[in-house]
Amino acid sequence: MKPFVYSSILTWLMVLPLIGAFILGILPVNRPRLIRYSAIAVSAGNMLIALAAGRLFNWSPQFAHTAQLQQNVMWFQDLNVHYHVGVDALSLVTILVLCGMSLMAILASYGVNAQVKAYYVVMLLLEGCVVGAAASMDLFLFYLLSTLSLFPCFLLIGVWGGARRRPAALKLALFWIAGSAAMLGACLFISLATRGVGALPQGTLNFTRIAIDPHLRHALGPAEQWTTTAFWLLLLAVVIRMGVPGVHFWLPDAMAESAAPSAMMIIGSQFLLAGYALDRIVVSIFPVQLLIWQNTLAILGAAGVIYGALCGLAQSDFRRVIAYWLMVQAGFVLLGVAAANITGFNGAFLLSLGGAVTTAALLWTSHIIEIRANHRDLPRLGGLAQLIPDLFIFSMIAFMSALALPGLAVFGGDLLSILGMFRAASAGASEHLLTSNGLLPAALIMCGVMVLIAAVLLWTIERIFFGPGRPEHQHFHGLSVRERLVFIPLIIALLAGGILPAVLVLNPVAPVLKALAHAIGGPPH
Repeated sequence: MKPFVYSSILTWLMVLPLIGAFILGILPVNRPRLIRYSAIAVSAGNMLIALAAGRLFNWSPQFAHTAQLQQNVMWFQDLNVHYHVGVDALSLVTILVLCGMSLMAILASYGVNAQVKAYYVVMLLLEGCVVGAAASMDLFLFYLLSTLSLFPCFLLIGVWGGARRRPAALKLALFWIAGSAAMLGACLFISLATRGVGALPQGTLNFTRIAIDPHLRHALGPAEQWTTTAFWLLLLAVVIRMGVPGVHFWLPDAMAESAAPSAMMIIGSQFLLAGYALDRIVVSIFPVQLLIWQNTLAILGAAGVIYGALCGLAQSDFRRVIAYWLMVQAGFVLLGVAAANITGFNGAFLLSLGGAVTTAALLWTSHIIEIRANHRDLPRLGGLAQLIPDLFIFSMIAFMSALALPGLAVFGGDLLSILGMFRAASAGASEHLLTSNGLLPAALIMCGVMVLIAAVLLWTIERIFFGPGRPEHQHFHGLSVRERLVFIPLIIALLAGGILPAVLVLNPVAPVLKALAHAIGGPPH
């Protein structure tokens, strides 16, 4: 089958949530059930469009790494900026998971009773922004849509969050605005560096074209002025959204103060989108700089994961434990990319998927506990395995995934990220590369942090579920049908991602990641 090179289906993936938001906006405010079911219908419709895009996409290895289902319209002539959307296997898998996460977050929002119409309008706007960013093939379009996603996230925390929602929303906004400014600076530097190259008098921000054009790659080489600055600016913009330790300060507060259903979308979607951007955008544009700064990234990433794990030990709020666990996973994603080989790239992308879904499942656990106990304070919990046995069963699968238990979603990503770093260290040592100095210690630290973060999670499990039940908790009841309906798809996703990672993820995206590893010129592992 020949691939569908051109199609408007990706535009519809962005437009349908916007149309749905408009329709919700004109519905009567005193019909919350109609508004809620309409939002679910719109998000489910978008999921069906994403599945249709997956059906139209040619997944065969000779085509999976090429841009398909494209739509390309000139936007700003002077800067050669295009409205250019399209997908390869990597971006299409990302879009499918983003659409699924959005549907689950909207289904989980049945308990939202304040300003219901505004809430679902904002959730649909957020879905349109993140899906559009994942479909973007022009860096400026990615910057624009990822920046626009700030406003729905700010509102979801600031309006529907907890007691300290306003400081949390403000902190998130400040960090994300700084990241957006950094990405805009990178766009300007890249546009200037590519101006006049080949047949591009205005330059280009098409990262897929940069990845395959040797003249553009040369123009962005380390010998050219400002390219190192552009690399660090772009990297900074991405890792802020992911919550990598060191630029994470918005994440614990956002996690603690968001309503759990909106946090699934705010934090899960940004973690996944940033993991995708590290592989697909940063590596595509700056493969040489990645290799040059590999040692520095390894040292920074290793220090960050130690910090995240130690901070996790000091937390008494369940949500903040989840936040610091996710920070450690963000550090592992960065280290997997820093390995600069196919093993590390596989691990980073698989971990961005598994980490996002595991976070959603843990957030739902925290939500169920909070609505029964009216708090998430770990020292005041205990004995819930006896009081809510069905919650214990579902939650243990989520916790075991977070512990990187084999057969669950996080295991493959953590394992491949560590293995990629060991292989990078081995290759560097055999070639006597100076850049290998920090790689082996980083790989060993990753292994040690796995043990430390496991201790954090096991202690959390013990404080929540074991020991005698407290008298004030005796009224707790089992999971409702709605609560189970949210848990079941998440648990299925965790099991599928752990049991069939190669079939569902690694084999489909292999041509894209192999092309990125080949562009770096690193080891072929």
